[in-house]
Amino acid sequence: SALFAEQIMNYKPHYRKETDLVLVINGDIIAGMIHNQEFFVDLLTTQFAGTLNILMQMISYLATGFRSVKVVFQPGNHGRSMHKSSTDRGTTHKWDSYETQIYIAVREVCHAKLPNVQVEVPVTPFAIFEAQGHSFFVTHSDTIINVGNLGSALNMKSINNQINKLNASKLGGNKTFAGVLLGHVHTPTLQLMESGCMLIVNGCLSGLDPYAMAIGIFDSNPTQQIFEVTPKHAVGDVRFIQVKDADENKALDKIIKPFQGPF
Repeated sequence: SALFAEQIMNYKPHYRKETDLVLVINGDIIAGMIHNQEFFVDLLTTQFAGTLNILMQMISYLATGFRSVKVVFQPGNHGRSMHKSSTDRGTTHKWDSYETQIYIAVREVCHAKLPNVQVEVPVTPFAIFEAQGHSFFVTHSDTIINVGNLGSALNMKSINNQINKLNASKLGGNKTFAGVLLGHVHTPTLQLMESGCMLIVNGCLSGLDPYAMAIGIFDSNPTQQIFEVTPKHAVGDVRFIQVKDADENKALDKIIKPFQGPF
């Protein structure tokens, strides 16, 4: 998180006086307790405390470098409440999750302490935001816009059909979506759809764990994305931030101090 925050802060500083930041937090920010075998992850209270601590450090740091920061939240499947969806993805009341509780806490702290930060916590399983006259659609993608396993195959026909249906709906009002931002699949990619809409699938920040290895995943390259929005270009310059070796850079601890726990 600290390396990602540093890269955001140093992204095109010569345009900073004209730049506002939109920070999209698109779910799976905690491991949760969803496989009934998470002996290797922290208890939920510790996950809550650690995530809140790290997010507030990151947002507070970024708020010093931008005139305006908008934080857009979406829940993922890892943060879901298992008493409501023990065997499948959360659908009805998807926002009723442990992650949303963290988001609400972040919103209230930002409201009290950071006047240039606006936090959006939608109750819908998607978020919509505007930037430089362009409209963007955000969802975690475990239940909406199913892109499949991008690590194995990219079914452009299926993705095109889903995005065309989305843009044919009234969700965007009188606008079509210039960009669709997804997560969930841990494989970052950028694809221009037939309609001109840009598909942006973010990577992840987590490395390997025993569950991943149990299903045959033995290596990963955690990656986050930054992209520029201008009046002319909905998705301009893009940077892929690879964070695999960030823990070895102790200078980053000055940006985000490691959480010691338990809470």
